[in-house]
Amino acid sequence: MATSKIHLLIIGGVPDDNRAEVRRWTPNGIDLLYDGNVTADAIMRDERLEVMQLILGGSNPSRDFNLTRRPDVAFNLVCNAESSARSLDMSDKVCASLARDGIPVLNPPDRVRGTTRTASAALFAGLDRIEVPEVRKLESPDMRSIQRLLDSKEISYPSIVRTAADHNGANMIRLRGPRDLEKLERLPFDGRDYCVSRFIDYRDPEGLYGKLRLVKVGRKFLPRHLIVSADWKIHSGQRAEKINASSESRAR
Repeated sequence: MATSKIHLLIIGGVPDDNRAEVRRWTPNGIDLLYDGNVTADAIMRDERLEVMQLILGGSNPSRDFNLTRRPDVAFNLVCNAESSARSLDMSDKVCASLARDGIPVLNPPDRVRGTTRTASAALFAGLDRIEVPEVRKLESPDMRSIQRLLDSKEISYPSIVRTAADHNGANMIRLRGPRDLEKLERLPFDGRDYCVSRFIDYRDPEGLYGKLRLVKVGRKFLPRHLIVSADWKIHSGQRAEKINASSESRAR
């Protein structure tokens, strides 16, 4: 007996800078990767699902959307409130309409807004056994603005300076002290917002850093990945480092 497929609506969004990365050419056209979205490659390949896609934002954000079929469930992929505020607002309206029709929404946009760097710091501050560094967001600063903040000692050294919307270690430096301020010249001061935070040295007794990512489903936390490195700035590309293939690393 054939089992009917679940009709899943995937909601993505174009970032506020209207940029997209061409990942590959396919027989059906160009496969684009939009910054600020959760990747859903595994879901797209799941034969139990009938997937519909909706991409929000871009140069014509006011257009109307008509779904060809009523979905059973919707999954909001727009996850970066710093870089994709416009498409996140649009996704919020779409998901609210779906919810009124009784369609469940995974990763609701209104919850995504609470995951900015400053909001996350406030959310986790005060929890037992969790040390949360101070974070300040500066709108369109120049190098002198960041230096004045650090000179005020509101954020102490060592510190991390990074563009607010970027991930994967892009446009992020560590300043050990005032002598490192010249490193700020490596960063793009072109109107972007910045976050400045205190750096907490989280090396283990073996001198290694670990980045653990969790997925929260209801009240349960599920491990997504753990990446170990001798470098403090860990991103996805370091999965290929030999240490992450060891049994000791997997047992951490």
